[in-house]
Amino acid sequence: MNQGIRVDPDAATALPDTLAGPDLEVTGSTRPIPSDPQPIPRTQNAVAAGLPPAQRMEFYREMGEATPETIGHVLTNWWLLVQVAGDPQTARTAAAVKARTASGRSASTVMRELRERGR
Repeated sequence: MNQGIRVDPDAATALPDTLAGPDLEVTGSTRPIPSDPQPIPRTQNAVAAGLPPAQRMEFYREMGEATPETIGHVLTNWWLLVQVAGDPQTARTAAAVKARTASGRSASTVMRELRERGR
């Protein structure tokens, strides 16, 4: 006796809410899957692609003016900027600092305390 799978023609193209098996439950969703940010390759094209247009022009200008001795440093500096800017935690921290809700002390407070201590 063949026990085939019954398919409801009206629901054949719809994703079920839950797919379940003896040891597995998978919930269907259109929400993006959270993931760690992927590292940006340390190449000129990858760095440029990660920059907004105004910064991209500055990047190209600096790369064009770099000497063989300094081009690696220029690329690395911009690559680090793109890496940090692409990190969601950095964006949250920057927003908290702007809103003055970040934990910790301001740099001006730390500098004042150091001056008061004679450092």
